[in-house]
Amino acid sequence: MNSHIKLFDKIAFIYQWFFQLQVNSYQKTIQEYEEYLNISQGDKVLDLGCGTGAFTYALQERGYEVTGIDASQAMVKHGRENNVNCIQSNIITGLDFPDNNFDLV
Repeated sequence: MNSHIKLFDKIAFIYQWFFQLQVNSYQKTIQEYEEYLNISQGDKVLDLGCGTGAFTYALQERGYEVTGIDASQAMVKHGRENNVNCIQSNIITGLDFPDNNFDLV
């Protein structure tokens, strides 16, 4: 396992402390810039490096179908506890999705 993944496994609980604060911030940012995303409610979004899922959650709240990806098992565990669709995977080794599966990455 890469050292950076081990690090994020160790600090995932700290990220969790700030989950709601991050969600609030992301919601404001998404609302402000949503018109530039060029997607519609229900479109599929991939959140790479989702951590505990704050950005994923904020996008879900706006009506997008979001999948979060993170290499850290602990981050994914917290993300799932936060009711976000996230999976543990590492983009360096490749992702198991068909081409053109997402409307926004």
